Amino acid sequence: MAIVTAGPQALDTRTLSTAAWSSLTVTTRTSSYALGDERCLGAPGTKLEFWGSGLTYDAAGRLASGKVFAVQESVGGQVTWRLDNLQLQAKTLLAWASAGTLAQNGLGGNDSLTGTAAADWLHGHAGHDSIAAGAGADTITGGIGNDLIDGGAGNDTAILSGRLADYRLVSWNGTVGVVGRTPAARAADGIDELRQVETISFAASGESIAAPAANFAPLAYVASYLDLSLLLGANPMAGFKHMLQYGAAEGRTTTFSGAEYIASYRDLMQAFGSNAEAGAQHFIQHGRTEGRHASFSGLEYIASYADLIATLHADREAGARQYIEHGRAEGRHESFNGLLYIASQRDLIPTLGADADAGAEQYILHGHAEGRQVTFNAKQYVANYADLKAAFGSDVDAAATHFILHGAYEGRTDAPLL
Repeated sequence: MAIVTAGPQALDTRTLSTAAWSSLTVTTRTSSYALGDERCLGAPGTKLEFWGSGLTYDAAGRLASGKVFAVQESVGGQVTWRLDNLQLQAKTLLAWASAGTLAQNGLGGNDSLTGTAAADWLHGHAGHDSIAAGAGADTITGGIGNDLIDGGAGNDTAILSGRLADYRLVSWNGTVGVVGRTPAARAADGIDELRQVETISFAASGESIAAPAANFAPLAYVASYLDLSLLLGANPMAGFKHMLQYGAAEGRTTTFSGAEYIASYRDLMQAFGSNAEAGAQHFIQHGRTEGRHASFSGLEYIASYADLIATLHADREAGARQYIEHGRAEGRHESFNGLLYIASQRDLIPTLGADADAGAEQYILHGHAEGRQVTFNAKQYVANYADLKAAFGSDVDAAATHFILHGAYEGRTDAPLL
């Protein structure tokens, strides 16, 4: 693992300038240290130092062989860049320098890069790198591998190789996880974690966006899956890491709502208020084994009231929070039924299926403004058919589900049969 540091001047690790190495005048030669300058090029103040073991020199006094542990360049007494933790044969290092590939090859492992207070351009190249940009308006590319990038102070930009559509950006607790959606994006950029990075740019398309605000609730993600609840418990960091390393590639999503779970139980509302994270934690640690589940629908609650449609839109968590914090005390409740709504709209049946929340969302976003109404009569639908009456009894949701999935296509009706 190479360690890159720098002095006060801006650092650029895309390429480390080595063109003048062939013209070095070596003034100090020992088996563990070599010092040269560029006096032959009219720049005696530009110095290059090597630390190592078994260093030897050719007839002209130039470094020839041995093992190099560190290299440092300085100009006018100020360090411009330094590479530490090297374990390179001098011949290999000099060959990379001659070919202009020192940065590419020297930083091809799991490296640590530290920037300056100036506007640095830090490129991690290959490997799983840790990049701390420091102050200044820095530009950072992690490159191949899973990189940890901290922009530090200043307005910093991280560059990814693909297009915006090629990545899933998972933001939690001040960290933006970057997961490629395509094999090419995953190969080129790995899985990166960005902190204190203000802008994310996409080289293939020229797009740039502000780093997204929090959009992921790791405990709700864990609570969405029995296997994760058993494996990870109520560990939010483990949930976040699992999503980045496995969940995104597996197509997992968050289906559990901590706020809806709390809104489903009076004792949980009294204990946790609208703390969705506490709700998810309770479900993971206790609720699942107690047989509890989220029966409250934030979307159906919003769809029940025109004022909530106007203010909360289709935000299920906001709907549950409003109910816990205000609506319950105001005597509000869920009166809208997404399944009955879908069953009332023949055009929605093929697209939404028997998804109650999808029906409520469609009503909030479109149906309410379009003047659509719930007209399906579930009781009459069941009463019309002896097989349905025997199967569903007074279960309105089951009746609406049957009509959406089967009855509408079988020619059944909710109109009274003569």
